Amino acid sequence: MKINEENICQLDKINVSLGGSRIFQDLSFDFKRRERFLLLGRNGSGKSTLLRLIAGLLSPHSGTRTLGENTNPFLLSHASGLYADLTIEENLLFFSGLFGVTKPVNDVIKSWGLDKFRYRTLRTVSKGTSTRTGLALVDIIRPPLLLLDEPTANLDHDGIQVLLQRILSDQDTTIIIATHDLHHLATWGNTLLLLDNGSIKSSSSIETKEALLDFYHASNR
Repeated sequence: MKINEENICQLDKINVSLGGSRIFQDLSFDFKRRERFLLLGRNGSGKSTLLRLIAGLLSPHSGTRTLGENTNPFLLSHASGLYADLTIEENLLFFSGLFGVTKPVNDVIKSWGLDKFRYRTLRTVSKGTSTRTGLALVDIIRPPLLLLDEPTANLDHDGIQVLLQRILSDQDTTIIIATHDLHHLATWGNTLLLLDNGSIKSSSSIETKEALLDFYHASNR
């Protein structure tokens, strides 16, 4: 299937069932290049499943996922995928090399407040520091399609500010964030997405965003 040039990812009539429960039914959506999507939904609505599907880590039972040319999605979730027995610096050097990025990591380590932990293995640091390490890797490799699953969950105020300034302000990357954190992220993004009963409701205008947020809050009471 050929993708429209203005899109970075197209989902067409996706059907997914897990554990006997239908998650998506004939789900279709076009993710436009350089847009920023805030993905909301109740627990169990399929937010993480959708990110894994876009990342290519999950295959649909039917339907197609099509990516733009030279698009390699990068998913950062609760399980960062980094090596627990490597130090923070070793992880960043190894994975940045794996992605073909050769720029120095020292400035990024300092920007993310990781300097005093750089020689500690990942298994010996807190969840917050581990999250910062994963986001520091994102900061280095700058993927064209970035998928973040609850990125603020283990971050303190300073960490969230670094996330907003160094990654979420990037205008050249298509970013999809699945989150419950409307305190910090409610005003972020061009487009609000709401997963409900296996389909996506979307909005990019202020008025309809507010209506979707009201619907989301009402469904979570």
